[in-house]
Amino acid sequence: MNWTSKRILAPILICTLVFTSGCTSIFLRDVTKANGGRMNVTYPSVRYAGDSLKHPSKLTPLILIDLPFSVTLDTVMLPFDAANSRKSKKPEPGADLKE
Repeated sequence: MNWTSKRILAPILICTLVFTSGCTSIFLRDVTKANGGRMNVTYPSVRYAGDSLKHPSKLTPLILIDLPFSVTLDTVMLPFDAANSRKSKKPEPGADLKE
């Protein structure tokens, strides 16, 4: 591989890595929101990655590349996940009166 192609390929790979970082975290939040649910689990992408790594497959290298970025994004989203978790655990007012 000559110098010019390395010069072009390196930024493409870096951009791909940056734009796909944390994709598991974003995907799980979008699926939960689309199904009308709340994100009531902290660090959802880390849990998903752990479950996926128990049974290695062809996607294992991609999961390992994505894992540090997903951990970072999940850490940033932790206050929001905790707030949503607290809201979902609160009983509805008058819930015991409906029975």
